[in-house]
Amino acid sequence: MAASKTFGLKPVKFQLEQASEWFMIGSEVGNYLRMFRGSLYKKYPSLWRRLATVEERKKIVASSHDHGYTTLATNVTLLRATEVEEILEGNDEKYKAVSISTEPPTYLRSHHLDAVPCSTSINRNRMGRDKKRVFPLCFDDHDPAVIHENAAQPELLVPIRLDMEIDGQKLRDTFTWNMNGNGTTVPVLPGPAQGGTGLPSNIHI
Repeated sequence: MAASKTFGLKPVKFQLEQASEWFMIGSEVGNYLRMFRGSLYKKYPSLWRRLATVEERKKIVASSHDHGYTTLATNVTLLRATEVEEILEGNDEKYKAVSISTEPPTYLRSHHLDAVPCSTSINRNRMGRDKKRVFPLCFDDHDPAVIHENAAQPELLVPIRLDMEIDGQKLRDTFTWNMNGNGTTVPVLPGPAQGGTGLPSNIHI
């Protein structure tokens, strides 16, 4: 692989047991290849990898006298050194293809991953039955025949002007009254006028 595509020192390979397989740390390989934030695994999805256990992380720190590991991150991904060497030599085509495996993914078998928020879809459907709309009822006890008869009468409007003072309450108002209207007579006329002017109910006009 060209030197321009790499950065820093080549990752160190190590063994977890004597006469066992050689491994490299995934984050170091990613930094060396200038592939950060998991882009190494996106480019090479068929690359073998697994998370190191707590005991394996301790072994890596204890045996790292030459390369000086003092502490390691909680999530340490191990890669096979032989596969990394093939990628560095330019033989990386077979690792770009997605492999079909019956083994569950690493992140499902791991208990060392940090908690991340999970996007939850919002349920926009209302729970329960829709409430029926109820309109207020207005009961009218007037006789419809009288109302229609009153509406058929010609209007004879009489202007009425009020200018009085009752118990300290001043009343000044001007309105018209239909003399031919059967619905409003002279005895009941002060009631609506009193309600419209805001006079106390205990005062009789």
